[in-house]
Amino acid sequence: MASKKKAAKRSKKGMPRVFRGVFAVIIFSSMLLFISVFVKTLASLLKVEEGKHKADSSVEEVLAEDFVSAPVIDAKYAVMADSENDFTNLEKALARAKEEGVDGVIFLGDFTSWGDAESLTKAKKLLDASGLVYYSIPGDHDLAAAVTSGDDSGKSIYLGIFSSLRHLVISDAFTIVILDNSANFVPLSEDLVAWFLSHIAEADIVMFSQPLYHPTIGRSMGVIDGEDSVEVKTQADFLLDLIRRSNVRAVVAADLHMASTYADPVKPELQHILVGALTRERNMQSPQFSVLTLFKDGSFVLEEVLL
Repeated sequence: MASKKKAAKRSKKGMPRVFRGVFAVIIFSSMLLFISVFVKTLASLLKVEEGKHKADSSVEEVLAEDFVSAPVIDAKYAVMADSENDFTNLEKALARAKEEGVDGVIFLGDFTSWGDAESLTKAKKLLDASGLVYYSIPGDHDLAAAVTSGDDSGKSIYLGIFSSLRHLVISDAFTIVILDNSANFVPLSEDLVAWFLSHIAEADIVMFSQPLYHPTIGRSMGVIDGEDSVEVKTQADFLLDLIRRSNVRAVVAADLHMASTYADPVKPELQHILVGALTRERNMQSPQFSVLTLFKDGSFVLEEVLL
């Protein structure tokens, strides 16, 4: 009996030890599981963060590459024409040009409908008041009053108000040659042709009052309503041949009230570009001008700005 009692006592004392051991194992296993889950979670968070940094770095690299590859602007010019006494739109266009941040205005003729001194003076006052640098040449309408008064060249009134019939605009990457060819029936003077010859080799873009070429409309330098003015047309062909044999990439002109671009039929990489008109009269398009943006890499773009 005594031995049985002792055994019972031992078994009663041993039961708590077993429970304590099992409980300890459970606690230890739980701690291991917690640590394992914690480590895995931390590792996942670190990978996500690392991925985020890599993604951020990739975006920054792409942006940096885009910034590096984006062409740098060399200069911007507003190219306008054919206001023809629409001084409201001329003033509006000059204000828009300032908003565009241009470096200057190039006006390719026909400030007025008749070329009288009063109208030409009003146009000049608007240009002066704009505060913008400008380069202007006359259009055929700007010659009418002078021709009527006996001046065959038609330039006397215009030159009494504006200073020049030719301009050289030079930026870091471009040279623009601007020449008046507005007279429909009178060839360019020898001094204007000589000046053009002296600058064509360095020119990237040339600009005229009238186009030298148009594929469909029978109106260009030396061609009036499909009829040739032989001496002037011969001179136009001479100028165009010089341009085709040069490094000029674009011929920009006005007068037709129709913004458009055409490839040259002889030298397809040469562009013939017409800018639209500012006037609201006799205009099949919306009144407009163009902004010529020149880039340091030698590229350029001409974009229309509607009023």
